[in-house]
Amino acid sequence: MLSSRFSDSDPIVADILKPFEKSGVGQAQFFANAVDTKTNGIDVVAVYHATLGEGRLTLTGSGNMTKTEVEATNIPEGVANKFAGGDLEAVKNTLFNREERNRLEDALPRNKASFSARYNLGRISASARATYYGEIQYKPTNPDYDETFSAKTLLDVDLSYEILKGVGLSIGANNILNTFPDEHQKDANRSGERFIYSRRVTQFGMNGAFYNGRIQFSL
Repeated sequence: MLSSRFSDSDPIVADILKPFEKSGVGQAQFFANAVDTKTNGIDVVAVYHATLGEGRLTLTGSGNMTKTEVEATNIPEGVANKFAGGDLEAVKNTLFNREERNRLEDALPRNKASFSARYNLGRISASARATYYGEIQYKPTNPDYDETFSAKTLLDVDLSYEILKGVGLSIGANNILNTFPDEHQKDANRSGERFIYSRRVTQFGMNGAFYNGRIQFSL
């Protein structure tokens, strides 16, 4: 896990960061194997093939439900002695605060599902896929700024044609309906309109629709 930010407002941290003072470094984070987590969940995948007219239809469905919980925060004795005079509890919020806990427990969808259909007819192939992303939550250090981002469904489509043996042409679109995550509703989280969409939690991309055309060669 990534630790919380250690700031030079603490004299001990300021002393550690002093060699980097001229570079403007005032905070530091580091990776640490410091928490015990438990994840429960289920994954399901189903595939169905059928002949439809003169072509072949393939249906694929998948889904997962998972829940991750932080069960314990383990503070090395040396860290506790350095920053809190040996008080393990006092240093826990510095090493692993509420926002960092959120990254592990609620920053990714607990529920996700996908359904796709592909139809092949001679040289032509067409597919469509719908992907459902469950809601996520943002929980910063101050609970007053908590936010919940609602579930969304994205739609992708693709159409391919084999021009010659081993040469194919395809056009398609990811997120064809141009769906975006919910925007931050609280001004403090928008940070002067620099972060309309959350940079702390990840439901799916925030680039909107992507359209493409491809030429494929198989050797």
